[in-house]
Amino acid sequence: MSNTGRDIKAHPVRKRYKHLVDWVAFFVPPNYQIEVCKTWVPMHSWSIERLIQWSKVTQDYERADGLVNEAIESFAGKVPDSTSLQQAYEGKLKGIMTPDDVLIEIRRLVNKWFPATAYDQIVAPRCKYKNKYMAAPVDLRLPIRIVAALVCAAFACEEANRGDTWFRNYYNYKGKPKIAGCLMALGVYLYRRYTTASIEQIATVLRIPVWE
Repeated sequence: MSNTGRDIKAHPVRKRYKHLVDWVAFFVPPNYQIEVCKTWVPMHSWSIERLIQWSKVTQDYERADGLVNEAIESFAGKVPDSTSLQQAYEGKLKGIMTPDDVLIEIRRLVNKWFPATAYDQIVAPRCKYKNKYMAAPVDLRLPIRIVAALVCAAFACEEANRGDTWFRNYYNYKGKPKIAGCLMALGVYLYRRYTTASIEQIATVLRIPVWE
């Protein structure tokens, strides 16, 4: 999890302002160097798709559901907005969830639902990844524990970058929450998990780019 995202979002409540930073999760596959992968920031839907594909192969939907449900419980409305999270990182805002707290919770979730003793050598189905900084897609088989961490981080980052629940509650700001935050990312999981809708149909409904 990093504060180096290049797509800094507008503040969801204070509309005339942008967030200070954009929180993202990049991944480093086995046998790759970290410097090569700093722009490997997948869409939340791409990370979720990896978990869905693993569930289809293993038929272990209960484990994937458990991870997703508990991650949403941990992060929805509880992760500070991006600017406040950055201020906590800099030590300017005390007594709130920090980036380290988010990472500790992600580690706990991954270890609970995909413990290293059983899943350290397990990989998700083969996939391709490409972003606008890459000349060609790379062929990957990600360890399932990395997939699980990416999914959890995606929920946390979506809540920070786009959500407004924590900000309204913490600052006693008028109005009810209006922005879905990580619940929008949850929508991707639920559509892929429980419906026969195609990726293109889901992307149209949720107004997001296709991810495969």
